[in-house]
Amino acid sequence: MAKKKQHMKFGVWAFIIGLAAVLVSSIVYQDGLTPSAVIILGVLGIIVGLLNVVAEEVLMYLVATIAFLVSAQALGTVIGAVVDEGFARVFLQSLIVFIAPGAAIVSLRALFLITED
Repeated sequence: MAKKKQHMKFGVWAFIIGLAAVLVSSIVYQDGLTPSAVIILGVLGIIVGLLNVVAEEVLMYLVATIAFLVSAQALGTVIGAVVDEGFARVFLQSLIVFIAPGAAIVSLRALFLITED
């Protein structure tokens, strides 16, 4: 049990660090993400997907992720109307690069669990 709690703490920190990295990358890379930024955000997203989502949360996590990915374009339009359009574009791009790998990991894990039964 202590090991699981330790993993969860690391996963929470990976999520917080990932959000901070999204914000920093949005400020620094206004012309678009570099390959190294994509790798960092993607790895953090995978860590979050592996460590933060337990079996009982899979459905809610995947629905929330799908809802976000579908609505991201409209959100970008709203954010772009309020702040610099370059920042808004890179912010959403960074957020998607951070969130999507975790969703892929969680969905693969769910598919494996479904086929295992």
